[in-house]
Amino acid sequence: MDSATNIPSDEVLAKRAWDYAFQLGVDREQVTQESVENRDVQYQKILGVETNQVFWRIVNLSRRIDGFGFFENVEGFSAHFGNNGQLKQCSLSWPNLEPFQIQQMPNGEEIVNWIRAGRSMPEPEVLEDQDHNRLHALRNSKKLTITKITPLYGEGFFGEMPKSNDVRSDFVSLMMVLEVAIEPQTTGRALHLLCPMLAPLPKEEAEAFGLQPKQP
Repeated sequence: MDSATNIPSDEVLAKRAWDYAFQLGVDREQVTQESVENRDVQYQKILGVETNQVFWRIVNLSRRIDGFGFFENVEGFSAHFGNNGQLKQCSLSWPNLEPFQIQQMPNGEEIVNWIRAGRSMPEPEVLEDQDHNRLHALRNSKKLTITKITPLYGEGFFGEMPKSNDVRSDFVSLMMVLEVAIEPQTTGRALHLLCPMLAPLPKEEAEAFGLQPKQP
């Protein structure tokens, strides 16, 4: 696979992505543009080759609900561009969502208690990349300080496992990405934890939604 050539600037690619999104009926007020991505990491991992080549570039327009985006841009519009800025592929994920349930946001004490109770987890890339340094630092940390909280929507309910992975959840719910500082301090990228933003569902309610409460 050859690297892409004559790729236009971020501004040009973003404008093209917005134009395609508008043609599909996307409302500008309901999305936010993320940084333009260089997509070569997966290719490098497969071949085991380290390069700085860019094979295509991706513009993500992440869906927002009540001002909150989606974790890993699972909903919204994305456009992939290759040689000469040609559109290679695009996708639109925009299920029809309606308000279902309103819950009280947790306070700081509740967030800390949830972390202590094991209701949080490291960000997926730490687990997928087997980032042993950061996992070791987290496991042996004496103190965690939350420096930033980012509320995001995610598929289903955090901590509840769908009975089937073949069927997409009918629900989205709020979760949090917590940026934390570890003591003793570590070097490298900041560590992020994923944490629920809603209280656990009662067993009967979870079963009614076709979910299996995650076992501690």
